[in-house]
Amino acid sequence: MKGPDIALVWMKLDFGVPGIKQREFLTARRRFIGQTGTHYVFFNNLPSWNKHPPSKSLVRGKLCGTSGWIIRPLTDNTCEAMFFVMINFVGWMPNWLSAKFIEETTKMVLRIKRHIEKK
Repeated sequence: MKGPDIALVWMKLDFGVPGIKQREFLTARRRFIGQTGTHYVFFNNLPSWNKHPPSKSLVRGKLCGTSGWIIRPLTDNTCEAMFFVMINFVGWMPNWLSAKFIEETTKMVLRIKRHIEKK
């Protein structure tokens, strides 16, 4: 693998549900390109430094391990993409809201697929 490109990513989730605190996630995103150029890996994990303490008004969620994408070209105009994530929202959250988040994540992947197919 060639050296990674690294970026700090901050994301805020507002569920719009009374009684459920907003969540924030801070991750270090890295990008690798395979030596032969046959696959691309984008993965997120928790930063190993503490220069960005949690916001006082938000609950900081946590990644459980690593999340990200693995993209592998198949032909000149097709590819295989795998998305993986496991998060801990930290604190109480109703099961139906967790299920809604999973549903929305799935829709995001499908929207990306449709966008790519238009090009």
